[in-house]
Order: sequence, then C-alpha cells, then structure tokens
Amino acid sequence: MKNSRKHATPVIATLHALNSKYRKLYCYPSQVKILSLLESRQGVNIAIATLNRWLRDLEDKGYINRVRRIKKDKRRGILFKSTLYKITIQGYYALKMTGVSVWREIKAITAQGIKAGEHALRKFTGPVSMKTILGSTTMFGVKQKTFIVEK
Repeated sequence: MKNSRKHATPVIATLHALNSKYRKLYCYPSQVKILSLLESRQGVNIAIATLNRWLRDLEDKGYINRVRRIKKDKRRGILFKSTLYKITIQGYYALKMTGVSVWREIKAITAQGIKAGEHALRKFTGPVSMKTILGSTTMFGVKQKTFIVEK
C-alpha cells in the first residue's frame, strides 16, 4: 500500500490503548470494537473492508501479529472467536516515532529476549491452545498464520 504510514499510526495506537487499558501485551477486540474506537478516539471513519486491508498491510509489514482464535464445539463444530492482536517491537518503534510513550512495553519485550525476527511458534504444527500461545512470549516476530483452539 502506498500510504501505509498514514493508517499505521491510528490502528496501532488503538491496539496499544487496549493493551495499556488491560495491562497486557496483547488484546482481542472485535473488528466492530476497533472501528468504533478508531472513530471515537482517532477520528477515523472507515469501512470494515478497509480495516481488514489495513490490518493485513500492518501484519505484512511486521508491525502487528494476528492470531485467529477458534473454539471446537461437539454440537456446533468450529466456532470463530475474535482475533488476538500483538504489536511487534517494530510496531512499538513506529509508535515511538510518532511521539507515543511506549518505553515500558519496549523494555518489557526486550527484557524477555524477544527480537523482531524470532520465529518460535514454527515448532507448533496446527492449532494450539490459548494457554500455549500466551505462555510463549516469543510470538512477536511470527510471520505465519497461527490458530488458537480453545476447548
């Protein structure tokens, strides 16, 4: 995308605000929630298809990681849940360049030995549990699609 920096700041800032609110390094809002936060807090009014393009672009550029969460039900089959979002170290540096104070998050990530190029989750083949994903703090550099299965 040509204007990736134009839309990177509001989306990453919105995800960062959710992370900060719950004091986590990840969040899992619905796309409708992200759209309402973008409109109310950032003044950005976009369609859901545009949001999906922006999120895909941010993931391709390495600013965020998205993990699709699914739940298996015996009666209804596979149920899709909201996506888990993690801002990478590169995403935090992009926020830092815009003046957002993210020193605490960068320090927490680097203290845990997480580097932007790590691919620790490649050892998992197929869906993994939420506990395993969140226990693995090395998810910040994963470039592949990962699914979380809750039972």
